[in-house]
Amino acid sequence: MIDPCEVFYASKGMNDELVSFFDSININQVLKDAELVERILGRPIVYARPTEELLTELVRELSAKIIPIDARVNVGWLEQIYNSYLKDLNWTSLTEEQVKAKRDYLRMIWNKKVSELLKTKLDASARLQDCIKHCSQRYNLYKKTKKALQSQRDKYIDEIISDMKILFYIYSGRIMQDCHYGRGLLIKPNFPKKRILFVSGSYKSDVDALYNMSSGQLVSLSIAFLLTLNKLYARSPMIAIDDPVQTIDDINLWGLIETLRHDFNQHFLLLSTHEQDYSQLLRDKFLK
Repeated sequence: MIDPCEVFYASKGMNDELVSFFDSININQVLKDAELVERILGRPIVYARPTEELLTELVRELSAKIIPIDARVNVGWLEQIYNSYLKDLNWTSLTEEQVKAKRDYLRMIWNKKVSELLKTKLDASARLQDCIKHCSQRYNLYKKTKKALQSQRDKYIDEIISDMKILFYIYSGRIMQDCHYGRGLLIKPNFPKKRILFVSGSYKSDVDALYNMSSGQLVSLSIAFLLTLNKLYARSPMIAIDDPVQTIDDINLWGLIETLRHDFNQHFLLLSTHEQDYSQLLRDKFLK
C-alpha cells in the first residue's frame, strides 16, 4: 500500500526536500501573515487557483497599496522605532480605534511638552526683557550723570579761566617782554579736545601759541601760570622757584624779578641758583 502512495506523491512533484520544507514552516505564523494580507487587501484570499497566479495577483495588489514615502522622512529612524517598540506587537488584535487613541494620547503629550517649553521660553524672554529694560535705564542714567558731570566740569573750568585770564595776560606779558605775540597771551578752554589753549592776538583764535615758543619762553609761560594761580588761590604767602636763571632767558628773568618785586612783595620768596653773579643780583634787586 505504501508503494502506490509514494508513486502518487512522486507524480505530483512531492519529494523528501519538499516535505522537509513544509515541516520547517511555522504554520501559525503563515496564518497570521495571511490574515494580515487579507486585512490590507480588504478581502479574503481565494486559494483555489494555481500558485503562480495567486502569487502574481497578491504582489500586484499589495504593490498598489504601497504609499509613496516623502523624501524628508527619515526611514532609518522609523526602522529603529519599529524594531525597538513595534516589532513584537500583536498586529492581528490591533484595531484602528486603538491606533487613533494612541495617536491622540501622543498628541496630547506632545502639546503638553510644547506648551511647557513655550512657557519656559516666554519666561526666559520676559526675564531678558526686564534685564534689557533695567540696563537701558541704568545706561540712560549713566549718560545723564556723565552729561551733568561734564557740564559741571566745563562750567568749573570756565569759571577758573575767567578768574585767571586777565591776570595771566598781565603776568605773561610782563615776564615774556621779548615775545613777538605782544604784551601777553590769552588763555581759553577747548572743551571738545579737553585741553586749555594759549592764544595770541584774537581770543577767537584756535592756534595754540605753545607750538611756536622756545623752551625758555615755555618755562616763562609756566611760571606766569603758576604765579596767577598763587595770586588767586594760595592760602600761604610763599613762592619757591628752583633755579629760574638756568631755565629762562635773561630778558624774561628781568621781567620775572620785576613782577615778583611789585606784585609779590608781601610774599616769602625762595629762589635758588648755582650762579653766584645772579645770586648777588637777585639779592640786590629784592633789597631795594
